[in-house]
Amino acid sequence: MSIGLPRGLLWYPSAAAILFLLDVIAISRYGLAIPTFIDKIFPKLNDWNLVDKSARRLYIYSEADQIVAARDPKAHLELAKEAGVEVTVLAESDTQHMQALVKDGERYWKAVEQLWVSAK
Repeated sequence: MSIGLPRGLLWYPSAAAILFLLDVIAISRYGLAIPTFIDKIFPKLNDWNLVDKSARRLYIYSEADQIVAARDPKAHLELAKEAGVEVTVLAESDTQHMQALVKDGERYWKAVEQLWVSAK
C-alpha cells in the first residue's frame, strides 16, 4: 500500500494511518473473528446459486504484485475450474498491480476481447 503514498514528510503520517487501519482490520479479523469484505465476497463469486456457472472467466494476476498476492486469484480460479467453469488465465511474472495493460496492452486486450467474443 505504501507504493502510492506521497514522498517526503507526508509519507510518515500516511504510513501510520495505513498501519493503524491494517491493525484494526487484523484485530477484527483474527482477534474478534469478524470477517472482512474480501472474506465475505470471495466464496460468493464461486457460489453457483448467485453466479452463472456457465459464464466464462478471465483471471489476470502477477507473481510480482505487491498488493494482491498471486496465491489468492490462483486459489479462486482453481475452485472455479474444479466446478467446471471455463477459465482463461493471463499470468504475469514481473508486473505490479494492474500493470499488465501498461506492460503489454495488446496481449491484455486480446485476452479481454477473446473472453467477450466467447461469451456471445
